[in-house]
Amino acid sequence: MKKTLNLLLFLCLLLPDVVWSQACQPNFDYYKRGKDVVFYNNSTGPISPWYLWNFGEGGGWEFAQEDYVIKSYTNPGTYLVCLRDSFCTNSQLFCDSVQISNSIPVFADFSYTLESTGKITLYNDATSSSAITHHYWDLGDGVALDGEGDSLVYNYKQSGTYTVCLYAFDAQKNYNYQCSSVVVIAPDPCYAAFSATIANGEYYFLNQSVFSGDSATWLWDFGDSTTSNLSNPKHTYANPGNYNVSLTLNGPCTSTYSAPVFFPGPGICDMSVNGTAIMQRATITITDSTNFPSIYYIEFGDGQTTSTTEKTIEHIYPDTGNYVILVHTYHPICGEVYAFNYLRINSVEPICRSGFFAYPGDTDGNKVFVYSDSRIVSNGNNKSYITLNWGDGNFEIDSLNKMYYEHEYDSAGIYTITMIVSNQVNCADTSFKSVGVGPAYLVSGIVKQGNNRAAYNIVNAYMFEPQSGMLSYSFTTLTNDTGYYEMFLRKGYYIIQTDFAFDPSLQEFYLPTYYGDKLNWTGSDVLTIIGNRSNLDINQIAFNPINQNGGKISGSAVFGKNVKLDGQAIPAGKPAEKMLIFLLDGNGKPVAFTHTDHSGGFEFSNVGSGNFTVWAEMPGKMTVPPYISLANNTSTAENIKIIIGQNSVTALFDTKPTVENLNFEMYPNPSAGKVSLQLVNAGSDIESIEVYDLLGKQFSLEFTADKNAASLDVSSLNEGMYFVKVIDSNGASISKKLMKSAN
Repeated sequence: MKKTLNLLLFLCLLLPDVVWSQACQPNFDYYKRGKDVVFYNNSTGPISPWYLWNFGEGGGWEFAQEDYVIKSYTNPGTYLVCLRDSFCTNSQLFCDSVQISNSIPVFADFSYTLESTGKITLYNDATSSSAITHHYWDLGDGVALDGEGDSLVYNYKQSGTYTVCLYAFDAQKNYNYQCSSVVVIAPDPCYAAFSATIANGEYYFLNQSVFSGDSATWLWDFGDSTTSNLSNPKHTYANPGNYNVSLTLNGPCTSTYSAPVFFPGPGICDMSVNGTAIMQRATITITDSTNFPSIYYIEFGDGQTTSTTEKTIEHIYPDTGNYVILVHTYHPICGEVYAFNYLRINSVEPICRSGFFAYPGDTDGNKVFVYSDSRIVSNGNNKSYITLNWGDGNFEIDSLNKMYYEHEYDSAGIYTITMIVSNQVNCADTSFKSVGVGPAYLVSGIVKQGNNRAAYNIVNAYMFEPQSGMLSYSFTTLTNDTGYYEMFLRKGYYIIQTDFAFDPSLQEFYLPTYYGDKLNWTGSDVLTIIGNRSNLDINQIAFNPINQNGGKISGSAVFGKNVKLDGQAIPAGKPAEKMLIFLLDGNGKPVAFTHTDHSGGFEFSNVGSGNFTVWAEMPGKMTVPPYISLANNTSTAENIKIIIGQNSVTALFDTKPTVENLNFEMYPNPSAGKVSLQLVNAGSDIESIEVYDLLGKQFSLEFTADKNAASLDVSSLNEGMYFVKVIDSNGASISKKLMKSAN
């Protein structure tokens, strides 16, 4: 197994970089050792949460989240292996034939000579019936080197017994390896080394020299006619420029190491961090003179970390103590920049966070298991409690703060479990989840793509929390070759959704679609499962790509304040990765989609002129989108900021200027007919009014305006939620929600 893992580490070096784009191409390569094959995925495009492999043995499709899959075939023969990537839009299937045999044509062998200095010379003696295309060496000390010739020279730094392996690959994708134990007796290492870091506006030099014994002397030359004999000095340069810094070690050996450092000038790379605390609630403030848009990586000193673009954030420390706050960022001129400071937490207040996971038992019984994710911190002798309301009239009070609970219901059904954490002072928090117990029921249907059926398409079921309107992941399955899917679900409330799909016969793409044939989860049908349900068919929404033009719409997605996922607090400002974002045209139809990258960024390129909506879809959260208008085929709309809150996803952007104190009143709301609008505290008049639905489709409605007041007729709209945007005579705008009622 260790040898296989080493092989996989080397194969990582052969993979191309992942390309973030709207279209992607599934692809894989492989190497085989007899009937054992290592497949590795080198698909381009967004990184999928899972892949589907069919290894050609008749076992169907198999899920895999890893980039590498190890497959052992039972019999020799030729197998057609296929890979599906659920995020791909231009082609979702790649297949290749693999010839499996009992024999291993590659013979990996090597010899070596070893010197008393720890120097080893390795000789490659590998042979094969076809040409050896490449090989590499695992030196057994964590170093793996590509073998570019017939021999390799390497110097071990320390004595020890090392397992050295040679991996050889031939032109027919066969590989083999040979290992041997090598006993190295090397002299004790002795050399000078250091690294340099800018922190708090000064250079901090970290001595990384290696030597035997307990004593040594140091001489630092900072390159500006100043020196130091400290082990780990800090130094402030007076003038900008390049400096050659050297460290001389005098001890068991004499060794000198030199490296250049660049100082851009006083104040240019200065960054500092400060912390103030009330009880254990700290406010962290970053002062950054670089004035460069940065992501700050913060270590709070209590084991917690975060990344943010904000310069002021809050953090709660778990206990009293002295903490070191470390901030790290990158500047294109200064390079890596650090800042640190000390913070003393003198006292703590009670902290309560209620959270748990609930699962039904594995059988058809009525038992439920609860795993607590709650946290309670108390002062002194104040006791803390967890109270569980099982939703059937039974309660459980726990003063030991256990991690695990179980309960047996008298009958099958859907129950809401409530957990309250509290203590004797002022600490209390509540969380709840719905759970279904009893037998699992068959839920089935057909996934369609126009007149065709969607074969091998992923179908997800999410449990719906009626109390909060939130969703939690429940189950995933796959349609068969006729588009039919089935899953077994316990009693509960569910929303069902398909994944991306591609119809090769029609060369058409289909987007994730909810039951009810809706693109967003807020318009989907909530299914109550209390028995078997069939004919839950889903007609996937077709995707029509936009024409190639020169415009661009881009931005980033981050988490807002006080957001929890699965009971865990998410630091404000943390980038949201792999978030699905649609671009809708003026009629609310999808014309492009993408996923946010590791920094939360997204971009739609090749966009033409017209009206668009950026729709960030996150099941369980209400989406409030921005509406973009591009005047021509080369217009751009950048710096759209999507903020993920606890219950909503809000995007901030407007092509017109926004005035913070611009506001208007709208009444009645809800309304079935005419709505009155009045600007509040504004020295401007109403210029125009725009109305959009949740998908960004704009409606041309009649309105009359008299200076800072207006009347809007919404009687022609269907029931539902809309956004009303008021634009004043200064070009500023503000939007508010409007509920259209039937009467």
